[in-house]
Amino acid sequence: MDQSRFTFNGGVLGEVYPPLDPGPIFAVQRPEHQCEIDAIFCPATYVFSVDSLNITGSFELNYDGEFYIVELNIGAIHPLHENLTRVDERLLTKDLYRKLTIAAQEAGRTRALWYPPNTQIPDSSGSFAKAGEYGFLKHLPEPPSGGRGKSRKVIDKDGTRHTRVWNDLAEIQLTVNLMNEAEKKYRASNYQEQKLDLSTKAKREQWVADASNIWSVGTVHVQLAIARKEGLIKSGRKKK
Repeated sequence: MDQSRFTFNGGVLGEVYPPLDPGPIFAVQRPEHQCEIDAIFCPATYVFSVDSLNITGSFELNYDGEFYIVELNIGAIHPLHENLTRVDERLLTKDLYRKLTIAAQEAGRTRALWYPPNTQIPDSSGSFAKAGEYGFLKHLPEPPSGGRGKSRKVIDKDGTRHTRVWNDLAEIQLTVNLMNEAEKKYRASNYQEQKLDLSTKAKREQWVADASNIWSVGTVHVQLAIARKEGLIKSGRKKK
């Protein structure tokens, strides 16, 4: 899976990321014979970012005859993040909802084995189960070398692109290291002499994105959210 870019409201660019906690999958096609098909993680929660507007958010994608957004949240995707975004009706247009829905279907796309209704499903022991009246989907996890989430950034004049994967834990740790460096610069005794504005987390995340020379600030934001979930960043909350 890869993050999916989308444009809305006359050309504003955003990105939707694959779900951090993939759950059920939904079949895009339901052929009459057993085969490998496209599937989408749904219902699932997707994170999105719009770097030019300093916006992050999340929404739940569901399906009932067609894909739709259940709930859309604009702002922090983690309790420790700051919400610096003012949202009004000029942002929340039908075009935004439509483009987010389409981008989520692309970001959440995966592969699965489809067993039509009432067909036999083999297991590793050689036994069989029945698919049931609605059929059965068996998810096919991507191999580690699948290349999901590769950066699209061109680094050479010949068009060579980075092959680094944004949600690999090694890459996330590098982002954490850069954020620690930004925090250290902000708290340094000579901070005022550095002529850097790192006064908010959003500005420190922008510094990390620039220092990485690969990831967008939206990707950095999501990487740090994963890092907190994985315990790579200590919680800033005080214990009672």
